[in-house]
Amino acid sequence: MRFKNKVVLLTGASGGIGKAIAQAFSEEGARLALVGRDPFRTESVAKLTKAEYFSTIDITKAENCRTLVREVSSHLGTIDVLVNNAGGITRGNTVDVTECEWYELFDINVHAPFFLSQQTIKLMESQEKNGAIINIGSVLGLKGKKEHVVYCATKGAIIQMTRAMALDCAEKNIRVNAVCPGTTDTQMPLSKHKLPMTHDLLLETSQKSIPMQRPADPAEIAKAVLFLSSDSASFITGTVLSVDGGASAG
Repeated sequence: MRFKNKVVLLTGASGGIGKAIAQAFSEEGARLALVGRDPFRTESVAKLTKAEYFSTIDITKAENCRTLVREVSSHLGTIDVLVNNAGGITRGNTVDVTECEWYELFDINVHAPFFLSQQTIKLMESQEKNGAIINIGSVLGLKGKKEHVVYCATKGAIIQMTRAMALDCAEKNIRVNAVCPGTTDTQMPLSKHKLPMTHDLLLETSQKSIPMQRPADPAEIAKAVLFLSSDSASFITGTVLSVDGGASAG
């Protein structure tokens, strides 16, 4: 098992991609610390994956990120892999986006992964050990989309943060990479539309807009995360890996 006794801290564990990532790491022998916003779903995923720690702490606050890293390292001894998966989406035209929507999405999609990475890197440095950080971006961090201005901005920021952070950490053997999913078969693509979006419509839209003619399965995103977290990717850092069925290719 690639991650036997490795400690993995995963945010966004209560969502579809988060659950798939947690399950994949669990099957590979990892010791899990999970963070999610929904208490019931987070606890459910924790039980399913036999996680040793789970929390619903608000990671958009820098002080809470310090607390979280301290608690996880106290309970599990260290952190070998951090997966910044927590995120949200706001849809709306540029002129319609509110200040609240702008700041809230940057809090969860950019500020949380930055401050959590910062604290995790400090821990890894103090323990003089190798580590891996995976940021979950999006195909919409690589290209624009109408009425997704805030989401595109935050995911673009994640991609550039990944590259700059990788350079800061390279000499310390802490690798930082990003996985950019395209449309994935979870609840997020169905949420916050002006008109209702159904699962059948999602499949129909994906068939027309994605070269591989379908959305990703969450397990396919998880496989990319595990690869970049593993020793098989030991000389890969600063990479942005698109898992989007070819959507960003042209």
